[in-house]
Formats: sequence, C-alpha cells, structure tokens
Amino acid sequence: MPRKNNKNQNSDKGIVIGAIALFVVVCIVVGQSVKNTSETSNVNANFNTPREYKASLTCEFGGSRMVLSACLNDSHVEVRSGNFSKIYQPYQLTVPSLELNLKDRFEVSAQNTSRNLLLRLRVRDTNSGQVIYDRSAGQYDVLMVADWML
Repeated sequence: MPRKNNKNQNSDKGIVIGAIALFVVVCIVVGQSVKNTSETSNVNANFNTPREYKASLTCEFGGSRMVLSACLNDSHVEVRSGNFSKIYQPYQLTVPSLELNLKDRFEVSAQNTSRNLLLRLRVRDTNSGQVIYDRSAGQYDVLMVADWML
C-alpha cells in the first residue's frame, strides 16, 4: 500500500473536522427551530383559548347596593353572549345585583332611569381575575360593553 504524504493526511483530517463541525451546527439550528415551533404553538394555543367573563350590574346609592329595579324603572337590560340573548325587565330584577357569565362574544347594555341612584357595570376576565370594565351611569346615561370594545 502506498503511503500518503503528511499533507494529504492533514487535509483529510481537516475535511472530517469540518464535516463534524457542520453537523453540530446543523443539529443546533434544527433543535432551536423545533424549540421555537413548540413555543409558538403554546402561544397560539393560549391565544385561541376561549375567554370567559363575569359581569356584575348593580344599583348604588352612596356606595350601598339597592334593588336593581330601582335604577331601571322605565328601562331594561339587554344581554348577548355566544348564542344566548335575553332582555331583563325591571320586575325581574328585584335583587341587588345581576351576575352574568359571558363567553368570548358578548354585549351588555342598560340605561339608568333613576334620578338619584347610580347604575354600575363591572366586567372581570375570569381567566386572569382582572377587572376589564368598570363604569357607572347617572340618570338617562347608558352603560354598554361588548367584547370588541375591550
């Protein structure tokens, strides 16, 4: 067998080392790419998770709650949430608070007809617990909130 000269042996070692280095770099890049893809999938999964909200409608005087119908004497409350839609009349609201469970797509509106009482609507994101809407209305003012407004 003919013996290779030292120059060719060093050249072959350089090619092998270069190929190994390239292989390692490709493995790192592919591994990072797979990791980023899984992180993106988790972010998208959280973004696509249906949101749920809890709305509370109250009638207040000096910080104390009154019967809700006192604020809605000549008015009503309209609620739409997902495929659900309902109108609440004052005679149905003889409680101090109307608690509503709302889905992703919702709309709530009510007009205060009381001269001396405040109608208050508060919406909380049930996933985070954060209050995302909190407004009060005086006489003839309308409270209205919808998912697209937030």
